[in-house]
Amino acid sequence: MKFFRGVFLILILAFLFSCDAPHLNPADPQNPNNKIAQVDGYVLTYEQPRVAISNVKVVWKNQNILAYTDSTGYFKIQDIQRVDGKLVFEKDGYSKDSVIVKWNNQNSKRIETILLSYTFGDLDGFVFTKDQPQQPISKVKVFWKNSNVIVETNSNGYFKIENVPIRSGMIYFEKDGYNNDSLFVEWATQKSKRIDNVSLQHNVGSIDGFVQTSDLPNQPISNVKVFWKNQNAYATTNSSGYFKIDNVSIKSGMIYFEKDGFKKDSLYVNWTNERNKRISTVFLDYTIGSITGTIYTVALPRKPISKTKIYWKNDNIVKETDASGNFAIYNIPTQNGFIYFEKNGYSPDSVYINWGGKNSVRVEGYLNSNPQLDSLSIYTIVENRYPDIQRYRLQISAKISDAEINDIQLVYVNNPKLNINSQLIYNNATRFYERLFELSDLNISSMDEAIGENFNIIVRDQSSKLFNVGSSTIKRIIRQEVVIESPIDRAIATSKPTLKWKRYLPGFNFRYLIQIYTDEVSPILMWQKDYVSKDDIEISPNINLPVGDYFWVIWIIDDFGDRCRTKPATFTVK
Repeated sequence: MKFFRGVFLILILAFLFSCDAPHLNPADPQNPNNKIAQVDGYVLTYEQPRVAISNVKVVWKNQNILAYTDSTGYFKIQDIQRVDGKLVFEKDGYSKDSVIVKWNNQNSKRIETILLSYTFGDLDGFVFTKDQPQQPISKVKVFWKNSNVIVETNSNGYFKIENVPIRSGMIYFEKDGYNNDSLFVEWATQKSKRIDNVSLQHNVGSIDGFVQTSDLPNQPISNVKVFWKNQNAYATTNSSGYFKIDNVSIKSGMIYFEKDGFKKDSLYVNWTNERNKRISTVFLDYTIGSITGTIYTVALPRKPISKTKIYWKNDNIVKETDASGNFAIYNIPTQNGFIYFEKNGYSPDSVYINWGGKNSVRVEGYLNSNPQLDSLSIYTIVENRYPDIQRYRLQISAKISDAEINDIQLVYVNNPKLNINSQLIYNNATRFYERLFELSDLNISSMDEAIGENFNIIVRDQSSKLFNVGSSTIKRIIRQEVVIESPIDRAIATSKPTLKWKRYLPGFNFRYLIQIYTDEVSPILMWQKDYVSKDDIEISPNINLPVGDYFWVIWIIDDFGDRCRTKPATFTVK
């Protein structure tokens, strides 16, 4: 009987060890029961300062074993298989998290502290007026768009939006009488988010000020109609000249002032931030009048002058005459004063205005045209003579015009430093005022003394008024003489002689003027050629010279007209 019981026990054991179903073999060294372990750690808030989070659900996923953190954020899971796996952490109001646990043949594992972020939080802040000093604004509607949550600010301008998902988004602020505003809130982790103070700008306010007379002493003006054009709002001044327009949009614009018997006025109000805008005192002119007139030329027949500047000095008003020479200045106080007329090219003039109790005055002005310097030429002349003499002279030629015919009485050249005040003579042939000066005329012993000195051209008209119409200076004195090669010394030449000279290199730009004269007591100019190139060294006349004695000269002329003449070279044509 004992034998059969032993056999039965052996069969049962054989069955158990041969079964294909999952089993734990107590004799197997790989049996998990031989690798029982524990894992623990802490769960804190992600935000600083970090605080322990209790009742966090901690799940060991390998075996779906659950634990919770205590009041210190600590958890511990025991008697689990020592197989690498995942721990999952979750709690309402916090972000989920997980970690992979690698045992590394350890039976006890302390994981790194788990940090959970809030998923719901509070958003708060303050709303103030934008103008200074800033004041809190109550009953501002605050809209957190992410969650469609609306709250209002309290008497301190404070608002708080509670228990909303922590996520960046737009927040909006709105209240009647203020401009709407909004801002983007960057919100990622903090449970409590304080936004920067919000400043709202008034969009409705009041505008006020005073209206007074412009004459001294200034007096308040009552019953002035004040018109704020932006909203067609009206007010009238009281006995103190004060006005106030309430509940108007804060926006820059024009304000107008009007009362019978006074000049209308307006001003631009630059209105940006202030809720209450006090404008500068407005001064209205009363007993107003107008000045009209026409400006003509002095010269006969008198012609109207357009674009003449008309200046009413009392009120610093500037106008211009039209194409007919007419002007008009309206709405000005009837105070006696000067009116001035001015235009380029004419002598200024003025008229004294005496209103004499009238509200309109008509005047006529007559302007004398100024003489104009059309051209001015000042150049030196050096003439070489035998044996080695140089004669220095100065030529001044000025072309002057004046719209008033025969209005020029005198033209002279003036140089205070050289003590020169010499009249220029009008040349009917050239129509220039001109004069050829010797050194003695210039009160100098050498032409060098005049180089760089300003020679002023002064015109005196028939009314003895003087005009400095322009000036110029001596630019150069050409002393170096061209060397003539042939013909010279009464050499025999053909009727078309070839005139030769050595190349002239003075270091500045110039041209030649070649002249042939009869050699007699009163020489006659037979031929000349101007603007001969500086590169030429010979030339022949384009005429046949009659038999006789001649001499020829070369002039060097620079770009300023300064010139130098050679000594005469003689020849004979037979």
